[in-house]
Amino acid sequence: PPPPPRYSPAGATDSSPSVLFASVYDCDAGWPNPSADELRAADAYGFHAYALSNPDGYGTFGNNGISNDDIPLPCSDADSKEIPYARTIIDTIPSTSAIYTSGFSQNAMMAYYYHACFDRVSGTNQGGSGLALHGVDPTPPGGQVECTFSSAEQHGVPACKVEEPCDECMYWPAKPVGPLKTCLQTYTNDFLFGTDLNMFQTASVPGNDVRRLVFSPSAGVAGGHGWSQDNYDWMVSCLDIVPDCSDTCEADIASCLASADPGGVRQCLEDTASCADADGLLCALSKESLSSAEAAEISVYGTPWVSSDDPVDPTPDEDEDEAEDEAEDGPVEATEIAWTAGFSDASARLATALVGADVIFTWSGGHNVYSMAGAAEYESCSFAGGVDLGGSSPVTWAVPDDAVAGDVYYFGCEVGSHCGAGQKVAITIVDGADGEDGDEDEEDPVDPSPDDEEDEQPDETEDVVGDDEGSAASSRVAIAALSAATLSLLSIA
Repeated sequence: PPPPPRYSPAGATDSSPSVLFASVYDCDAGWPNPSADELRAADAYGFHAYALSNPDGYGTFGNNGISNDDIPLPCSDADSKEIPYARTIIDTIPSTSAIYTSGFSQNAMMAYYYHACFDRVSGTNQGGSGLALHGVDPTPPGGQVECTFSSAEQHGVPACKVEEPCDECMYWPAKPVGPLKTCLQTYTNDFLFGTDLNMFQTASVPGNDVRRLVFSPSAGVAGGHGWSQDNYDWMVSCLDIVPDCSDTCEADIASCLASADPGGVRQCLEDTASCADADGLLCALSKESLSSAEAAEISVYGTPWVSSDDPVDPTPDEDEDEAEDEAEDGPVEATEIAWTAGFSDASARLATALVGADVIFTWSGGHNVYSMAGAAEYESCSFAGGVDLGGSSPVTWAVPDDAVAGDVYYFGCEVGSHCGAGQKVAITIVDGADGEDGDEDEEDPVDPSPDDEEDEQPDETEDVVGDDEGSAASSRVAIAALSAATLSLLSIA
């Protein structure tokens, strides 16, 4: 018989958290190696560790690898044998135990797939990969998101991309549909670096918490396609699996890490009495302490990643009050266009501008701005008769002096298939009186190419995640419309 899939450390109860470690290459596997890093982490932090394999040692993802806006979550039992198999294990976990998933590379994709498909999963820890997007490098070695699984098996990779490309494939393993809580860990020299950025940007929509950790190779750390040095210590902090450490513990750890031979984060934690509870279980270090051991560039969307001892200001932001006062005083002359927001938010393809105002297009990555000849060209993404306004952010376009209220001007990105993917905007001119009265009585501008996704988009304040240098994917990925009230980007040296 196979070894049991669950390992429970001493003292663990039905209320202790459970972490499911994806293992797509194993058949009915348990924990044959009692010294595995996963089990050492379970002993240290007190969570149940599950080896989540599959019935035949060959992991398969849903719907023959096809996920798109019409079929975002191929999660039925008929879609993949992984779903009923995982359910048999998840159903044995007490309802009082919070469930998380974790995996590396292909197993990271499977860990996210479980999170997307099962409401009981509270978060996922992905190492060495994140989300593959159609037409965006890097492409996974199995040809996923460019080919169906059956096509890759029949023709091989990369031949399947020519012989039988998958035009229906948009996301792999599945479109990020919330609520999600995801922690991404990747080195800059990983051959799949960029898929983590795909996940961060695509999943950064209201209701989700997304945290991206980018590590660089350094002296003694080769990086590449591998976990970070303290991956599971990052995991429990990033996903809030166990309680935060106290200020005393944080100070003691700083002293330990600064010593001549600290032995690493986990060793310092285990050697520091102030970092363990009455049962000897460790707490979750802050991102600052973890980053002092191995530096990470951290991006956060959604709930701020702060320790329990960090002060929270309950008063409203003075800047917000000032902005409201300015809005009451009169309209802002310039119209700012988040130029990549239209990839995922149909409402971002409509805008207004005042007579005599400037329109400012901003973005990161490889894009340009063309003014388009008219509505027909806008609808078909034809740049015939268009004018290149520039390819370096920001690009400023001045509303013509002879423009009158009701005039509509059209713009698109001419790079690749960006326009067809939604990187375009129709701007309707309004006069000053309309601007001062607000938008309540103003008719919405008409988009000549209605988008079925429009109803699916959240009604939130829009913003755009900033640049991430060094990523090949950053120039072409669809950036989700973000809530400015919840976005926090942190960089830690």
